[in-house]
Parts: sequence; structure tokens; C-alpha cells
Amino acid sequence: MKSVILYLSEYNGNTKKLATALADRMCCLAINVDKKKNLDLSVYDVIGLGSAIHFGSHHPRFQQVVETLELAEKNVFVFSTHGAPYTGHYHDRLRERLRVKGATIMGEFSTPGFDATGPFKLIKGVHKGRPNEKDIDKAFKYIRKMGLVESRFNPVKAGKAIKFGKYKDLQIFKYDHDEYYGTKVSVNHSLCNGCGKCIKSCPLHLYELTEFKKAVPVNELDCIQCGMCQDFCKQNAIFINGTWKDALRIAIRHKNRGQLQSSLLPMSDSRSVSGRCI
Repeated sequence: MKSVILYLSEYNGNTKKLATALADRMCCLAINVDKKKNLDLSVYDVIGLGSAIHFGSHHPRFQQVVETLELAEKNVFVFSTHGAPYTGHYHDRLRERLRVKGATIMGEFSTPGFDATGPFKLIKGVHKGRPNEKDIDKAFKYIRKMGLVESRFNPVKAGKAIKFGKYKDLQIFKYDHDEYYGTKVSVNHSLCNGCGKCIKSCPLHLYELTEFKKAVPVNELDCIQCGMCQDFCKQNAIFINGTWKDALRIAIRHKNRGQLQSSLLPMSDSRSVSGRCI
């Protein structure tokens, strides 16, 4: 599906920051509606629409632009940034207009954005530095649920990569000019920039950095397929290749490991009360 994101961002660039991050993850264009007129959406299958919330709904000028768009039978998702606490009703007006125009609404989400207008000026603004990295990661999860993340070819899972060598006990594969470290979990070293976010985010401590500052999933057999490493990897360098059978095997192994650890804990001494022997 071919996608595009349309946005209006005129205060602090909050919505622009979110829109461009989404477009980067979706591998599509993010267009500021103030800078491009007479938009032709005929070639697009999915359209993202977003602006800041302005007195309880999307910016009036953005809604005026939406009124001019041909959206019948188009798949649309709605997003926004907001300063005031989110009430759950900010999208109602735009959502209703989209339904009238015959669009199919795939989903919607909103993130906080820095706001120093009106009463917030007295306290020098709210939501400073937002949308931040966590807000954008949350937005990524929304578009992933909607199936809007551009699928990437995985040569290891497709069986197209050839075995190239080993790092410790980890298999290295080569495809074209890229090297992939790991079988159940693969890291493309042509994309990895060594930021270490996968190391910090993985609850099972799968990853470590090589001497060349590249991530490797040295404990890949412990992967529980939670996908957190993929969510935090901005380079899209990580591929989780396990099947549902692997997930079941891992769950059983971790359960058995937990039972073993419990059995090794020292038993309380029945002869002791309040730490004193009787």
C-alpha cells in the first residue's frame, strides 16, 4: 500500500516532529498542507491526517484543508498533539467529517506536545520536550498494529542468505553486501549504528556490542519475541525470526528455569522465630 501523511504544524513544530518520525518509519512522504496546495491523493491507499489540538479539536485551518480532499473509499488514520490533558473527544469533529466523506478510519492516537499558550504561559509551559522518544515509540506501536510499517525483506528467514562464519557461537549470514548476525534473532550490521538501545530495552539481555560497536544477539535462544528491541531500533536493523513453536519452547524453558530457581532457595528454619532460635 502506498501511504502519505498530511499535517499542519505551526507552533513549536510538535506535530511536524511526530509526522516526520511516522513517515520515516512508514517509508512515505510527510506533507505540510500549508506548503502544498491542490493535493492529489488518487495514488495513495493510506492517508495519515494530523495537527495540534486547537480549542478542543484539530486546527480549524487543517479541517478546512481536509474538506477539500477526495477521501471516499480511502483508508485514513488520525493523529494529533495536545497541550491540555487528553479528554478522548478531541478527534470527534474530524472523525465525523471523514465518515461523511466516505473514508475508512483505520485508527487514531494523540501524544502530548509542548504548550506555553494561554494559562500555561504562567508556568512557562507544559509537556516540555514533548513529543519525546517514548511518545514517538508509542505512536510506532499504533501504526504497527494498523499494519502500516513497511515490510522489510529478511534474507535469513527467507533462506536466501548464506552462512559466512561465526561470532562466538552465533552464526553470521551474508546476503548481497550485508552481514546478519544471528539465526533466531538477526542484526543487520550494515544498518546497526551501535546505539545500544536494544541492549537497554531487551528484558532477557540478548544483546551485547562487539569491539566494532555493533549489536549482536549472543543469547538469541532466550528471545521471548516481545519485539521491544525492534520498537527501539530506529535503524530497523533487527529481525526476529522465531516461529510460534520457538515461542512455546521458550515459555516452557523459562517456566522450568523459574521452578528450578525456586527449588534452590533456602528453606526457612522452623526452629527460628523472629530471627532467634528456640
